[in-house]
Amino acid sequence: MTSLNEIKKNFSASSSVVALGNFDGVHEGHRAIFKRMLEIAKIENLKPIVFVLFPHPKEFFTGSSPALLSTLENRLELVRECGIQEVHHLAFDQALSIVPAQELIKVFQHDFQMRHLVIGPTTHMGKNRDGTPNQIQEWASIMNYGLTIVPQLEIKGCKVSSSLIREYILRGDVRLSADMLGRFYSSSGIVETGAGKGRTIGYPTANIAKIQTIVPARGVYAGYAYVRNQKYKAAINIGIRPTLASDKKLVVEAHLIDFNDKIVGQSLKIEWVERLREEVKFESVDQLKLQIDLDVRKAKDIL
Repeated sequence: MTSLNEIKKNFSASSSVVALGNFDGVHEGHRAIFKRMLEIAKIENLKPIVFVLFPHPKEFFTGSSPALLSTLENRLELVRECGIQEVHHLAFDQALSIVPAQELIKVFQHDFQMRHLVIGPTTHMGKNRDGTPNQIQEWASIMNYGLTIVPQLEIKGCKVSSSLIREYILRGDVRLSADMLGRFYSSSGIVETGAGKGRTIGYPTANIAKIQTIVPARGVYAGYAYVRNQKYKAAINIGIRPTLASDKKLVVEAHLIDFNDKIVGQSLKIEWVERLREEVKFESVDQLKLQIDLDVRKAKDIL
């Protein structure tokens, strides 16, 4: 866990432009904030610094976190890919939860030489979420810092937000989630030993366990699988396998097309491209195999 005091110890003095948030998923709205930060940094000769709050404040206060779109490690990596080199995990803990927003801004000014703050229109920061955009704007002239409020991005008539992206993914609409993320939504886990039933019908699958982020609605999807730094087309199933199993255990399993190597115990990432169909219980294994034939052919066509 990382506190502001700990981050300060490794901070190299330089006037900065700062952004603070959860940034779950690092979607296109977040990217608009980071793009504006880089523009301001160039014009005003400032160092851009992003503080990523984790865990989510809701988890700290209630013990229940919103379903995550990205792990902390993935989030930090995605922010760096936007061109922000100085990215810090800021732990949302008891100490931080009681700091009023105005005091937090003072810390940024004193310890990190903040000259400019960039926020979104729905930003709330500080104890009891007392730092609203309007309040932060009022303080800006009094406390002598620049403030940019980046308008909320709209895509296809919808306001981009992590909560809306979660809704799309949970109902299986991975195409719309990709529009808002600016990339295909992905899930990562470890391949575990399965029952081997897929192999018996000609479609071996990699069972993916230990996924730490939300997975789409039950059904069959076309997507990409990444293993050993290689990319493969894949047909992915999320469900309880009603035709082959009776234990009703939810599994995520991927058939990597034109791949037949052993990868149990290895890391595997799935990019969800398009939902092909809902999960269905077939009358026989032969009917299931015929449908999988169609699913794989359709996945190849899409990908």
